[in-house]
Amino acid sequence: MARKVRGLLAQPQWFDAADHDQNGERRLSMPQTSDAAVRELLVAAGHRPRRTVELVRPYVGTTPQWGQRLLGLVERALTPDLADLAVDLIDNGHADEARGPIAVNSGSWSLLYSLSETAPVPAARLVGAYLRRHPVLPAVDRDLVTGPSGRPLR
Repeated sequence: MARKVRGLLAQPQWFDAADHDQNGERRLSMPQTSDAAVRELLVAAGHRPRRTVELVRPYVGTTPQWGQRLLGLVERALTPDLADLAVDLIDNGHADEARGPIAVNSGSWSLLYSLSETAPVPAARLVGAYLRRHPVLPAVDRDLVTGPSGRPLR
């Protein structure tokens, strides 16, 4: 039954009908329905990405469990419209363990592959957020870093 309902919600009109009278907000806020609601948003993010972000944004930075839910959403449904949400997750440290949807051994950079082909500006914003969070030389005196010749780089 649940699979059939998720199949219906994959259609934009059904999602819109189900998302009335703050039904989406209510389902996300209740512990007994929040996981199922996030799974439905995995599909909805493809055709209603802005509404998806609007529904989940209040949960950014709230709890580790919500961090994992939102990371799963970004890992499986990243589109240009979800880039701002992904930047917030990176900035809050909830995307440090991000993995691409392709393979078990994929890393956070795999998430950017298709996005960089279709939407380079949002992809560049994600790279910038990642580099702010993980500086290339975080605790190293830059005067001590040497190049291939062995001489200090300045």
